[in-house]
Amino acid sequence: MKTFYEIPNLGFVKYIGHMGTDETFIEAARMSTGKGFYGWYWDEDTYNDCLCRDCGTQHIRSTLPTTPADGLFEGTDDHLCTNCWGTNVKNLKDGDVPKLAGKKGSPRDFSLLTTLYANKHQTPFEMGELAVEVEAPLFVFREWHRHRTQSYNERSARYSQMPNKHYVPDVGRIQRQSKTNKQGSEGSFDPEYAALVVNLLKEEQELVYRNYDKMVRDGVAKEIARINTPVSRMSNMRAKTDVRNWLGFLLLRMEMGAQWEIRQYANAMASIIKDLYPKTFELFLEYDLLGVRYSNTEQKFIAKFLSYLLTSATFEEKGFAMKVARNMAESVGLSEKKFEALVNKLQTNREDVFKDVLKNL
Repeated sequence: MKTFYEIPNLGFVKYIGHMGTDETFIEAARMSTGKGFYGWYWDEDTYNDCLCRDCGTQHIRSTLPTTPADGLFEGTDDHLCTNCWGTNVKNLKDGDVPKLAGKKGSPRDFSLLTTLYANKHQTPFEMGELAVEVEAPLFVFREWHRHRTQSYNERSARYSQMPNKHYVPDVGRIQRQSKTNKQGSEGSFDPEYAALVVNLLKEEQELVYRNYDKMVRDGVAKEIARINTPVSRMSNMRAKTDVRNWLGFLLLRMEMGAQWEIRQYANAMASIIKDLYPKTFELFLEYDLLGVRYSNTEQKFIAKFLSYLLTSATFEEKGFAMKVARNMAESVGLSEKKFEALVNKLQTNREDVFKDVLKNL
């Protein structure tokens, strides 16, 4: 795993330590049932007659003994648990067709992880934590510290002298004030003017630091000498929080509307989280960063529009329309089960669901 990410022309993000894995979230979720982690995917086609209802142990049906014998798998030293034998295997009669518990390669605990994430059962994701060290300009920290669920320890300018290190944007970063976003930038200036702006920033940074350094050397208290510190000054901090809140940080700070500088740090954090919690990060991409949230009005429009398409005379009959829809869903990786859930979701009118509650508000 990569532990140090240099942010060109800015600073760095360094991995310090973490707690937990994707498996930790499954184990936390199963505390209520006294179970644990079984496996992300089914190793073999597994039937209910070879799956322990207590411990979740998966047995390969072809290896089960035909008689109790000494309670061992044939040709192995692995014990067949009492529950699997007594409750499941022994009670099967000739001709019974056991129910498939899981097909080889299909999701097992990954299904549970997906259910937790998709339905916002977020407490298990607080059972993993990550700590990093960051070097960044002060204005990046001021944005970062808006995420108040994180714990921070930053370099103290009262205690030690600040380094003569500042962020100077590249010429291409010198942009105009956005006309549509009061806190954003867009477009560009001609290279000559952009270079002039960069030089002005450098000169001002050098002047402020030169005066600051002189005051410190003359014995002025650091807490006084620092007063004119520009937000371009580099500082260091450590930051720590749980995975749930790191993902909340990424959702806001990886967005294109976030300031360019903090996006570079968020991208580095995303790489670390992806390495440490790959399955959870996969779900973050699916349901949050790359997903789209609709308002109630937008959802009603989509449902109405789809209903029109699926019953349109162009398709001649609804059955054909649904077949086309299912094929399209399959082509983008939407399983039959998820397709049915999507149709149900679009057909649900949440105003009806909350009708009795809303009328009393």
